[in-house]
Amino acid sequence: MAAACLALAGTAANAQKSEKQIDARALAVFERTKTTTATYALYSWNWVQDPEGNIRSEWAAEFHDGALHRVETPAARLVANCLTGDGTIYDVASGDRWSEEWVAKAACGINSNIELRALEWVGQADSRFGPLETIRLIDAVNTRYYVVDTKGVLIASEYFSRHDHVANCLQSEPLAVESRLPRDDLFTEASLEHSAVPEKFRQAPVAPSGGYWHSARRCP
Repeated sequence: MAAACLALAGTAANAQKSEKQIDARALAVFERTKTTTATYALYSWNWVQDPEGNIRSEWAAEFHDGALHRVETPAARLVANCLTGDGTIYDVASGDRWSEEWVAKAACGINSNIELRALEWVGQADSRFGPLETIRLIDAVNTRYYVVDTKGVLIASEYFSRHDHVANCLQSEPLAVESRLPRDDLFTEASLEHSAVPEKFRQAPVAPSGGYWHSARRCP
């Protein structure tokens, strides 16, 4: 998510006006991820293959409080105000940071820096995180699935390229969702210099459960 510096293509609301394949029930779930005011810490594990074919698995985390959001991966950290649209990303390796419009659009709920072509409601199921809804989003490059709880927490996600010559994919599943934040100063630019992810959530699971995924495929 933090690395998804894609061409800006407007919000889902704009897409609804220009595209016919937008399901109202799915759009409500999409918007819930972007407007939630819940306080939570989400810890996840990602399996990733980038467009060049490089494969990795790594931890990720998201923290939210009111309109404020923070995302962490081993490579990047970012903070955003989902109400004002302000956001800053920090490159862990170089120490560089940028404040750009696309950051908040990528961080706050489902990434809206994409050319949305279709949005479909897939289904609902109970889980250890409570009732979850799944939606499928099709953009110019990928087919994406997102699993969302009643508060708008993005519990799990996956995407696969729609093009045979491009191998990129991602599958993410939750390690834990907590109602308390690990620190008080999570959402300032100064806080980006230090990770807030506890060591216990930096350990890979033995194997993916796949219980929150809807594609028949597996990302390497």
